[in-house]
Amino acid sequence: MLRNPADLEHLETVVDDIHDTDLPAVKVDTAAILVDTADMQPKLGTPAADISADIAAVKVDTGNIDGRLGSEYANAGGLPESDNVRAHLFRVGGFGGGWAHKDLNLVSTAAVATIFTVTGEVIVRIVAYVGSAFSSAAGANVAVGIASDPDAILPSTLATDLDQGDIWHDNSPDSDIEALSTIRAYIIVEGADIIITPDAVVDWGICEFYAFWTPISPDGNVVAA
Repeated sequence: MLRNPADLEHLETVVDDIHDTDLPAVKVDTAAILVDTADMQPKLGTPAADISADIAAVKVDTGNIDGRLGSEYANAGGLPESDNVRAHLFRVGGFGGGWAHKDLNLVSTAAVATIFTVTGEVIVRIVAYVGSAFSSAAGANVAVGIASDPDAILPSTLATDLDQGDIWHDNSPDSDIEALSTIRAYIIVEGADIIITPDAVVDWGICEFYAFWTPISPDGNVVAA
């Protein structure tokens, strides 16, 4: 299973090249060969007709491959979007088989915001990275959880303690490196969305949230809101 971002970027490039360059070139070449075999048929008779039929079959197969790639583009939301292709590929299985990313920007707000939309039942781990330091003249605290338990995932934390580069995993974030043991796994049921809840106005703050998840129910899914 591909988990290295560099490998994913390479895969995107390869698939783009196949879809945009290689397959169209094969179609052009196949069409040219069909023209040539048509010219040969009066001289060669049945063998040329057989060759033409075989090449025509290859043309159909190429069209099917192109169509399949096109549908996979649509299903993945467009392969050039790295977040979409990661989500599409990582649904293969194993813990953390699903991947979602939300870049959340809070500006002059005390409103609850949905980070990830959850469907069905899932197991999930959340990584939170502070992209831009939080500020709050009102002294807001922020927490991450679900509607019935707003601080279940990340505890209520003074917003001004969230500095750029911090990994937010407890109420005293102060480091740009943490052990994986600090990131707990949670079972979420009945499609309870993952939310961030301020208790006062947050003037500014950017936090990048990453969800690594595995479905429990057949419809289990996690996507960025």
